[in-house]
Amino acid sequence: MNDNKDNLPKWDKSQIEAQKKINKRMAYRTAGALVITLAIIIIAIVVSFASCDRNSIPQKPASNASISKIQTYEQAKFADNNASSIDTITKSNQSKILIVKVDNVDASTNSSSSNSFSQLADELLSVGSYDAAKNGVIFYGSDPYKNEQGQQVEQTSFAVYFKQDSISSLNSGYSDYISNGNYDSLFKNADAYYLRNQFITGNKTLSKLPATKSTEIIEKSLALTNQQ
Repeated sequence: MNDNKDNLPKWDKSQIEAQKKINKRMAYRTAGALVITLAIIIIAIVVSFASCDRNSIPQKPASNASISKIQTYEQAKFADNNASSIDTITKSNQSKILIVKVDNVDASTNSSSSNSFSQLADELLSVGSYDAAKNGVIFYGSDPYKNEQGQQVEQTSFAVYFKQDSISSLNSGYSDYISNGNYDSLFKNADAYYLRNQFITGNKTLSKLPATKSTEIIEKSLALTNQQ
């Protein structure tokens, strides 16, 4: 069967122009729909990333929060710390002092000390803001050391105690000051501290400090905590 083009309907000029306008409107609508869809996808991606950031750290608890809530929040907040990572937060039943055990604190070099204690200072400022810290906060670390029998036993490496008023007096940029090599100021400003000789071996800056300062409250609180 042969098609005869002469038999096809002829569109006049007005019909052709009208169809062009229709096609143009459809093209605009299609492009607009694509732009809107793309915008929605981008917004969804941004919201998704923002939600991940928010959800990775729980909401900061109230100032009168329980110890367990404080621990959950502070561990999440400082989860990226490569030094002075929070292990546990407890409270001494007798002295009512908040006890924070931290891991990965390295005082072997100036660089590692600046890094470790600047991160600890950030944690100190944060933990010290709660009502639970009204009697002060002790931060301490422990490592395996040989006892008199030559056995490896977990013992305190260092401990530093701050009253809440002392914490409040610290500048918000205190950790930056410490990170610039002034980490000994953490102990100089403390209300009490303990430094194990083996812990600071090779560290000339910390070795210049007295090994202890008003350690009665530390010995009492840590001994009590370790028994729990």
